[in-house]
Amino acid sequence: MNDYNQQKTLKIWQQNVRKSPTAQLTLLNSLNNDYDIICIQEPCYDFQQQTRATRVWRTVYPTSHKQGQSTSRSLILVHEKLSTNAWTQIDIQSADVVAIQLKNNDSTIDLYNIYNDCEHPEPSRHSTDTSNNKNNDPTPTPDRDTR
Repeated sequence: MNDYNQQKTLKIWQQNVRKSPTAQLTLLNSLNNDYDIICIQEPCYDFQQQTRATRVWRTVYPTSHKQGQSTSRSLILVHEKLSTNAWTQIDIQSADVVAIQLKNNDSTIDLYNIYNDCEHPEPSRHSTDTSNNKNNDPTPTPDRDTR
């Protein structure tokens, strides 16, 4: 297992699979373990609200997954080659936003996967701004309305 501290690059794939189990599994099998992180919008779920992934992926659901009435529309898959010591989930209370924070010796990366249906401003209200936070606390803060 590679430690993120030793990696020089991070390969990320993003795709909307439109709730299709076939599209999601085809995507996962076609990537041939060449990517470190996969950001999926509109993932497929089974009757227990669990998604499908091959054994090499750790699934990161939105913090509010299974807590409300709405189905989570974004998720992050982290390849097992990234040590679980190198990343943590950022707590965001939205079914449409999931985020992780990756740390290595040189830097910290906050990675957000946001589903935006272009009709509701919900995800933008839950985004976070950790760049100006001196404590690097990933607590969600509301964005100002930009309409």
